[in-house]
Amino acid sequence: MNLPSPSRWVLVCWLLGCCAFAGCSRSGQGTIDVPEKPGDDPLDPPRAVVRKALDPPDYYAALELVNKHLNNQPDALARFDPPDRAAFRQLLTERLALDEDEMNEVDNPRFTPLDAHHLAFCFLLRDAARSLRLPERTDATAADKTAQALHQARVAFDWTVRQVLLEEKGGELRPPQFVLPEGRGGSRERALIFLALLHQLGLDGCMIAFPADGSEALNYRLAGVLLLGEGGGIYLFDPKLGVPLPAPDGKGVATLEQFRAPKEQKAIFAQLNLDDTYRYDITPELATKGEVHLVFPLSALSARMRYLEDEVFAAHDRVQLTLQPGKVLERFEAAKAGPVQVWNRRTVKGKPLTVTPTRLLRLYLPAEEGGINQLPFYRFHKENLIPWAPVVAALHELRIYKQLPGEAGEHQVRYFTERLFRKYVRTPWTNLLHGRVDAASKPLFRLQTVLDDQAFVPADEMAFLKEVEAWRQQAKRVFIDRDKPGGRPAYERFWGEDHYLGKLVSPSDSDDELDLKKLSPGMLSKVVVRAAGDRLRRDIVYLQALRWQEKAERAQARSEQLGVRGTKAAEDARNAWVNAEHNWRTHTDLFPFTSATLKARLQTVQLLRQGREPDLGRTVLEHSFHDLRRALTARLWLARALTMWGGKDKEALATLRELERQAATVAAVEELKALRKEVLDEVPNEAQRQQLEAALFGDFQPAGSFFWLRYRAQLELRRLSGRAGL
Repeated sequence: MNLPSPSRWVLVCWLLGCCAFAGCSRSGQGTIDVPEKPGDDPLDPPRAVVRKALDPPDYYAALELVNKHLNNQPDALARFDPPDRAAFRQLLTERLALDEDEMNEVDNPRFTPLDAHHLAFCFLLRDAARSLRLPERTDATAADKTAQALHQARVAFDWTVRQVLLEEKGGELRPPQFVLPEGRGGSRERALIFLALLHQLGLDGCMIAFPADGSEALNYRLAGVLLLGEGGGIYLFDPKLGVPLPAPDGKGVATLEQFRAPKEQKAIFAQLNLDDTYRYDITPELATKGEVHLVFPLSALSARMRYLEDEVFAAHDRVQLTLQPGKVLERFEAAKAGPVQVWNRRTVKGKPLTVTPTRLLRLYLPAEEGGINQLPFYRFHKENLIPWAPVVAALHELRIYKQLPGEAGEHQVRYFTERLFRKYVRTPWTNLLHGRVDAASKPLFRLQTVLDDQAFVPADEMAFLKEVEAWRQQAKRVFIDRDKPGGRPAYERFWGEDHYLGKLVSPSDSDDELDLKKLSPGMLSKVVVRAAGDRLRRDIVYLQALRWQEKAERAQARSEQLGVRGTKAAEDARNAWVNAEHNWRTHTDLFPFTSATLKARLQTVQLLRQGREPDLGRTVLEHSFHDLRRALTARLWLARALTMWGGKDKEALATLRELERQAATVAAVEELKALRKEVLDEVPNEAQRQQLEAALFGDFQPAGSFFWLRYRAQLELRRLSGRAGL
């Protein structure tokens, strides 16, 4: 069977991430102890494992316990089979277009590693949904309940937009299980995460597909939520712009019916079309051709997953793991929005599988993870969680990269760097995703204190570089001499003497700040902080601002749902917005991405290219564009914070105009245009050149990330200008 092949750029990124510090072990492989003495319920042990699970390997450990239990209960799954099994199989093969291999995966009575990835994603979004769930008003009418459900959907959509920075470059669809932890992805990935979150909230979501230009392919452009009852319909959300589609009166969310109707269309497009530059990419003619397409992940269709949902976790850790395609199809067909399709395509023998949400995860994972791909997509994703390229570039400047290969130094530097990022960036980020907003604060504050320590700010740069050189030479000597008599203890003492760094990366949550202050950072600490410090600081400042944004958004949504401005939720919202404004302002002040910033990064890229490190240079350039996306997005959130409680509309307008100016200025840098031509000219194959251009410079394309960020800012400018009378 032919599988989709990755672009050259994907493989380059993976090889760089894996080979920069070759030989290091992977993390997250079975980190949870299985209880030795189960209670009265034989399913208590897997439940206990799930409650502590962090990664798919942990969830698979729980599933293996369930498999063991099912071995002794061969008929346990039978009552979770559909009543009419033949009709169900016909539905899966005809309406959902599953092939034989996919049907075998659905029919498998044993849990697989693929299920573990599905389980981890569902539990993550289950936690997020719990933190976002709004209170229900007991006096609500039928129309009020529809409005409340729509408000809940808006909260879920806004959360998705905040967690996933827009990285609109085209290319193949990627699994949302990869995109959400990375915190960046395209509009279609945003939409799939939104639909999965809606499912955890008990709401039905769909995609709206439009004909693509001159091809049989479809443009999955909008997401929708189905609300039944009075005032119901399929309400539309735009994952590229990151906003709900405005209703004709400008006061709510448009429905699919309104988007198709000529009279309502006119009012909707009048709000979206700003000028010749910023015009909506769906025309009124295309809008009438939008089709409803449903999404059914493969793991959500099996009887074993229904067993998990209804038997194992129903009374303990309730989570939505399954979809019943027949019932979902019936609900959407009852909405009378036209033919209801499924986002999946039948396989054709001898041709590559079409990448669709149904088979997406299985296509990207290797066999040992339950997939069918032999390419390193999953390992690339795991490596991509740590921003190695800027760290490696900094080590290159310190003459440590490649000068201390393997156990001579690179492995050790990687070990401590990775643990710094996992403890102080990945863990707070994971807590934010799970809705544990307050839990994210302590590690962010602690590392901020460390990075501000004057011990890491050399008074004399030249003297510091000489110290690094002496340390590097000593590291080389102890490595060369380690097999000589007495050499091994000297080698271990050298790499173990920096107790400050060991304490800093300790996994313990009970570390006392005073204990760290009693220690002095050694040279290894200074090297690691010099290499990773800038990236760490950027991440923790961004996460601290996002943490306050999350607190403010949740309190604001609760206050609006209850309809009382004087409640505690309203007061909590006001305080959180003040802190969000302060932290986003700090981010924009510390990390403005100007033309000078880009020119300095381009100089680093050129030095790496001249030093025969072109792939590293490309990755550093990609991280630079990520920093620009962050800088522009931070201005969007700052503008929102300014307007929510501070009444600072004029300042918000200035912030949004600066976003537009900043994006335009950076795009016009001549050195960037020259480097773009130089890099692409090195690729002789036209197809590969187009892939590389999209992957590396896609942000700057007419329909790339920066265009949509600027478009969003322009919409906000129009709204605020009208409100402020400016």
